[in-house]
Amino acid sequence: MDSAGWLSDEVAWGLCVRGIALSALITFVSLHTQIVALVGSDGITPARAFLAHARKHVPGPTRFVHWPTLLWVACSDQALQGVCVLGAISALAVVVGGAWSAAAAVCSWACLVSLVSVASEFLLFPWDCVLLESSFLLLFAPAPLSLLSGSVAAATKPSLAAALAFRFLLFRVMFGMGMLKFHGKSLFDFFSAQNRLYLRWFMVQQPVPTVLAFYAYHYVPDVVYKAALLAMFAVEIVAPPLLFLPCPFSALAALPMIALQGGIMSLGNYGVFNVLTAVLALPQLTCTPDAALLWARGDAAWSVWGVLGACVLAVHGVLAVLQMPFSSYTTRFWMFSDPRPPWQHPSLQPLIDMCGWVAPLHLAHSYGVFGVDAPPPDRRQHKTVLVIEGTATPADPSSWLEYEWRYFASNVRTRPPFFAPHHPRVDQQVFYEGRDLRACHSNLLNPFRWDLSWMHALALALKRNAPAARGLFASAPFADGPPTHLRLRSYRYRFASPDEHAADGVWYVRESNGIAVPFLGRPECVELLEAEELPSLFVWWRRNVFERHSYEPDPPELVAARIEKIELYPGMFD
Repeated sequence: MDSAGWLSDEVAWGLCVRGIALSALITFVSLHTQIVALVGSDGITPARAFLAHARKHVPGPTRFVHWPTLLWVACSDQALQGVCVLGAISALAVVVGGAWSAAAAVCSWACLVSLVSVASEFLLFPWDCVLLESSFLLLFAPAPLSLLSGSVAAATKPSLAAALAFRFLLFRVMFGMGMLKFHGKSLFDFFSAQNRLYLRWFMVQQPVPTVLAFYAYHYVPDVVYKAALLAMFAVEIVAPPLLFLPCPFSALAALPMIALQGGIMSLGNYGVFNVLTAVLALPQLTCTPDAALLWARGDAAWSVWGVLGACVLAVHGVLAVLQMPFSSYTTRFWMFSDPRPPWQHPSLQPLIDMCGWVAPLHLAHSYGVFGVDAPPPDRRQHKTVLVIEGTATPADPSSWLEYEWRYFASNVRTRPPFFAPHHPRVDQQVFYEGRDLRACHSNLLNPFRWDLSWMHALALALKRNAPAARGLFASAPFADGPPTHLRLRSYRYRFASPDEHAADGVWYVRESNGIAVPFLGRPECVELLEAEELPSLFVWWRRNVFERHSYEPDPPELVAARIEKIELYPGMFD
């Protein structure tokens, strides 16, 4: 601690850098257990097939720019796991600190980008975006001293440009989350009678609640939820601008942000998001004025590398500002959309085009999920859960067997789990399928992806009885042979009442909404899904980006035809 009672710059930045690297380490270890099932040779969306299409349609070095990945060298299952291992070792080297930490930070970031380039359907959750961006900024942060020396501090103070870049990232994450929650609402709107209990309904409606959320839903008084919504408004809307004020205002703004992440982590599973956001707030607990950082590094700040780093961070800041009006749902494709939002003046077009060209590097992102909008009364106490069922004898209604999700709610007797900061990708993704927010929706305007819905691809993997895909489930039937038919069934899940839980040991009660997707076993459907003639966005990309250098969309009839081919059953999640 320094004389003012706050963290010193060196200690705060040492902890921040190590915390970001630790988040990357956890992510790589978590991915190592899933990457083969997700994008392996027999996985849901094989990376090898994806890169083969890229090599076929985009010959020459251009493809390396638009899909920057180490996996161009080799894309076997061992190579995928090898990138995870290399990233984990690099992140661990940054945690340990010392002379090699700067080079290790570069390697860790390159491994993250490499994996996202071939698996963006599963690797661009909001916390992945924060990790990608903070890992890039880590290249400009002060290197940490070796833990072997007995110190957790950084070797030097940060440059002013780096300090502002990290602060702006924390501001965008927190304010972005608040902006989507409270955007367009007056105080009277979001504290109206129908919205004041939003946080209570969110206990069950969030992707994967913990067991504490179950008890909070039933036993926390309504007045606490109303007060918590007011506190969340203060932390996510009022506090972020205070980060740019001198100490102690910046520190007093950062402390409740750290506390909020602890509360969120206790009630829901959001990967490394809470840990990562908390460590981003640590540098704000110092009391060093920004002007002092301008001269803190002496001649190093004005060296060629120092000036070049400041210029790069300035460009990153411009990209980040352009991302701010959007949310996590649109961060991948807004720069390719048309028409432009009204605020995007034609003079900004070169900057918007720059956002498109550097999009594959994931340098800056938009943030914001889960708005405060009271659902209809009949939907406030439950969420939609999709369950895969299969059969070898479709004529027998009793022969359909259920694939039980490993972490996501499907078995009503499974206790809501704690697993963060581990992130089971499929279990989290299926939540958004149920909300009709599939990855393919946000990829339709993205020229760097052209995938089928991952749920269709998962069905194909289960039709093959692929061991990697079966391993994603807590319980997978048909061990002796694949099913001939698959279907998705939609359920409404709610938390069991205390009496129901005490009597039957169930944590959820569910009722069927009917079959969301009919048979996926008809020959013509399997033929279409397994054919090489996928709806190729490469044609669109080459015409609009590579040849004409514009981002004009296809005519509506072509877009409709492409959607119809991607979604074999239009409206299947209505």
